[in-house]
Amino acid sequence: MFGVPNIVNEVNKKYRIARQARIKYEKDWKLNLAFYTNRQWVTYDNGFQRVVEWIPSNRKPRATTNLILPVVRIEYARLTRSKPEFTVVARRPDQETVLKSKACRNYLDYRWDCDRLGDTYSMALLWALVTGTGFTKTYWDPDAGDVVELEDGKHTLGEVMVDYCSPFEILVDPFARDISEASWVIHARVRPVEYIEMKYGVKVPAETADVLGLAWYDISEKGHVEGTIPSAIVKEYWEIPNPKYPRGRYAVVVQNQVLYEGENPYADICPIPFDMVRYLIVPGRFYGDSTVTHLRQINVLYNKLKSDIIESSAKLSNPPMVAPVNSLLQTPRFEPGEIIYYNPFVPGADKITWMNPEPYPPQLVNLLVRLAQEVDSVSGITEVSRGMVPRGVRSAEAMGHLLEQEEMRASVTAQEYERMIGASLTKMLRLAKKFYDVPRMVHVLGENQSYEAKVFQSTDIPADVEVQVEPNSTLPKSKAKIKEELYGLWDRQILTDPRLLLRMTDYGNMQEVFADLELDTSQALRENERMSKGQEVKVEDFHNHAVHITEHNRYRKTVAFEKLPDKVKEMFAKHVEEHKQFLTQAQQQQPEGGDLNGGGREGANKQRRTAR
Repeated sequence: MFGVPNIVNEVNKKYRIARQARIKYEKDWKLNLAFYTNRQWVTYDNGFQRVVEWIPSNRKPRATTNLILPVVRIEYARLTRSKPEFTVVARRPDQETVLKSKACRNYLDYRWDCDRLGDTYSMALLWALVTGTGFTKTYWDPDAGDVVELEDGKHTLGEVMVDYCSPFEILVDPFARDISEASWVIHARVRPVEYIEMKYGVKVPAETADVLGLAWYDISEKGHVEGTIPSAIVKEYWEIPNPKYPRGRYAVVVQNQVLYEGENPYADICPIPFDMVRYLIVPGRFYGDSTVTHLRQINVLYNKLKSDIIESSAKLSNPPMVAPVNSLLQTPRFEPGEIIYYNPFVPGADKITWMNPEPYPPQLVNLLVRLAQEVDSVSGITEVSRGMVPRGVRSAEAMGHLLEQEEMRASVTAQEYERMIGASLTKMLRLAKKFYDVPRMVHVLGENQSYEAKVFQSTDIPADVEVQVEPNSTLPKSKAKIKEELYGLWDRQILTDPRLLLRMTDYGNMQEVFADLELDTSQALRENERMSKGQEVKVEDFHNHAVHITEHNRYRKTVAFEKLPDKVKEMFAKHVEEHKQFLTQAQQQQPEGGDLNGGGREGANKQRRTAR
């Protein structure tokens, strides 16, 4: 096109190619959204690519029972019930990077709570549950963050942000099998023209409603976005580094105008700042699949059958009558005990008869139950998923086995969800390392179990930092399993406070255990630092000897320890040996059968019952 920059032609061309590649999936996405939001008497107009209402010609009842919403809610609640447990690691760990990793973990915990990152990731998961695929975008926003007063006025510090994206907004290189393989990605989002002018300083004309409907999902009858706010599609183009563009490319295009064009600002960190989560992975396909797609047909049959039963019941309760023309003196109201007056002199009016419609076949009524069972069969929802004990299950062992099967079925989606969270949090730290030019204040849980303000800056982030989410940590654990883990910590003398054990086994959560262990770990790390400087450290009987031994031995494996003098190394060996002697002495004092002071489970149960 004459007068149009090359980047505009390229972005618009790739936009059309990506839309054409995914258009066959958009039908299911829009129908799934309609069914999820209780609009199930609909059909799809392929010409205008929209969902339209379907009205039966005979005006039959249209009862709607949403069998899809409970399934999605159960899966959503299960996968978002627990906060994921993640650790911050570096590829080349040493004593310094271990301390930095702990500072990064505190920073992420602070951002998780203050910025409600869990809600953002949960929304991406919800898009995946309904449509099959959800996305998150991790980026640096110079206009976000705290406002500070400088010599030339007030300025925002900028902040690393995380946002969720629907599959309608993300257009990906059609040859990519995963987001990590994409050579380019376009983020198309509808923005008011006023927003575009404020952010980029460029006035653009509003696009027609029909064009907006292509980039945004819409399930209205008219098939376009309603409203009076002038808007346009903003296309952000991200391209990875390549031989032609060693630093990649980043451009912002609206219609035939370029709002920004330059190198990819994240070329050396995360050239594609998007991560994806798929509910059901389909081999050889970029987009995931959703259970909702397979449940729609069952829900349609259920609603049609239920509507027919309601219509039949209405006919049986108010049966029509057969009467000669002009024989009735008034219109019947079909009320109980009603007296119907008629003219007996009208020919053939000597008798008025009631029609007796045939009742609905009972086998079809039973089909409703079978269809509801079919929903559970397709979605994998069982009685255990709904919080009920299956018939015939009496032992706790059998119930535990069923819970394990439930967790195994959900583990595939859980690990996909956790992988997305880990990748996004890693991008957060790497972007913070690059763009944090001013230290920030974060609030962390201190050793006295109260929140303290600490300084966090870019130098606290290792260059090769990575966030790893523990597999299946987002799935809820049964109370019995949590108790089993706590008893294991008690038996190994890692958990030594009996009051904490009693609270945890009856009322608490694992976060309190981790906070208590963090206190012991911090103490051991301080001892490492003091002994590395040649200072003697006394082993006390109240120390958590198992944790101290682990942390001291971990430090003894590092390069920094190898560079210490032999005298200091002997001090470490002697110190660890004293911890082992205390630990051995405590184990030898444990009575047979165990009690709470010795670490036995039966004693713990007895002490817990006594405490009650």
